[in-house]
Amino acid sequence: MAVDVEELRAQGETIRRLYRDRAFSEARRIAREAAAGLPEPTLKEGRTEALARLDLARALGMVGEGRWARRTLDQALEVAERALGKDHPDLAGILLAQASVLARVVYYPEIEPVLRRAVEIRERALGEDHRETGLALLEWAEAIDRHWHRYLARPIARRAEKILKCELSLHHPAVLRCREIVVMADRETRRAEELAAELEEIARERQRIQGPEHPDLLRTLETLLDVAPGGDRVDAVYARALALSSRLFGADSPRAALVHLAYAERQLRQSDAAGALGPMREALDILEAAWASDDPERMPVFGKLTMLLTWADPVEDVAPLREKLRALKGADART
Repeated sequence: MAVDVEELRAQGETIRRLYRDRAFSEARRIAREAAAGLPEPTLKEGRTEALARLDLARALGMVGEGRWARRTLDQALEVAERALGKDHPDLAGILLAQASVLARVVYYPEIEPVLRRAVEIRERALGEDHRETGLALLEWAEAIDRHWHRYLARPIARRAEKILKCELSLHHPAVLRCREIVVMADRETRRAEELAAELEEIARERQRIQGPEHPDLLRTLETLLDVAPGGDRVDAVYARALALSSRLFGADSPRAALVHLAYAERQLRQSDAAGALGPMREALDILEAAWASDDPERMPVFGKLTMLLTWADPVEDVAPLREKLRALKGADART
């Protein structure tokens, strides 16, 4: 049975539109139906069909359908390998897209072989110092950083930075991202003041190059929140990150909840459990609304809040928050 590429693309766009409209349950229903109805790959399928399957996999990952996303990714890769060959440079792009979707549903050890293979393909096909090789290295470093293995990310980010400085520019957003990863990998060996100064410089560069309303700037501010000196300075970063998150995604979005939790984690690290309670309450209020709407972005908030509430356990006022969190998980299990 042949794949209807246009129908696949239309299904992916419908899922994304429903996601943007916050019709999450409907988006997931259509996503599951589209994935279940997708025929198995055939020998006649080529690169176009592989990309169509990949597009649907991205949409599946966006709405939290991890099991279907992985199945569709495997099909896309099977088709692409057959159509292009196992060492074609275009295959590396498909592998990187696969890793990006997998990052939403699995842990780093499962993603690492995919990223390593993408880098190796580009090294062989394009050269070790090619721009596309540098960008693949950056994606690898980002995956490591996202899963908190920061000491492993440092050499890969450094290598990517060296390539991209030459191939792009000193102030290109990709180079700035390499610098951010290295800064956080160095947090155990450099003073917080030095790390904060470098992140503040990166934030200024991002605002100048990418504008004051860019998601990359929010990510830099969240990283700065982790290391900025205390007092009014860290409070100002928190307020700025929260305002930007609200403008970009909405004040009640899970993304805003993660800003609250980044600040709460900072307070807990400073042994100020009482100071972390307010931000954790704010995050829990957002999480409850996200749970009610079946927002697929709620799970990172749930995981982070679970960790922080365990960390803050000695504080008496934490118990009601933990009960609310347990109730959410119980309600999810019953549905």
